[in-house]
Amino acid sequence: MPEAHPIAAPGESIEAQEEWLLANVQNPAIPIQSFGVVLNHLHTAGHTDRAESGADLLFEALAARRDEAALLALLGLQAAWHTEDPPFAATCAKHLITFFQKDPATLALIPHAGFNKNLPAAECLRRFVRLRRLRPEALCYEKTWGFGTVAELDAYAHQVVINFENKKAHRMALAYAAETLALLDDDHLLARRHRDGQAF
Repeated sequence: MPEAHPIAAPGESIEAQEEWLLANVQNPAIPIQSFGVVLNHLHTAGHTDRAESGADLLFEALAARRDEAALLALLGLQAAWHTEDPPFAATCAKHLITFFQKDPATLALIPHAGFNKNLPAAECLRRFVRLRRLRPEALCYEKTWGFGTVAELDAYAHQVVINFENKKAHRMALAYAAETLALLDDDHLLARRHRDGQAF
């Protein structure tokens, strides 16, 4: 395992921060948050080209080691830099296509996350993550239909099938699901009621 260099502090020179980034970009022991601090400081200090170049280097390293969570965090950081730049969503989509090129099921989700709809990149990434979490037995809530359980993901028809309490086997377009569904964690009140209805 590569030796970790101390994290560059925001008060250090831009050159020192770049050196730290270059020395550590291949180091899997350093959490993505540490890279985010350095890249964000470069960006907020007005060195946007350096921040973007550093993010590109980090993307390559994360892709090589298949670190999906860190890669999504990096894209989220970059999306925050590009809030007034809807075309950046297309850049995010390209990165995701590159990362998931050997995963046809995930590739099929990318077009339904809104990357081609002139939406902010952060919103597209939020929708993509939501689609990735759609799995059979996942618990969800939709404002019109209420509480439900995912029955199946029909990639061929570009739909998710959900058993809502009052409408079983409801088919919903993936793009609509990405926009409106709320996926529930185990500690959500509705999830607890579903697991142990007698307690309510």
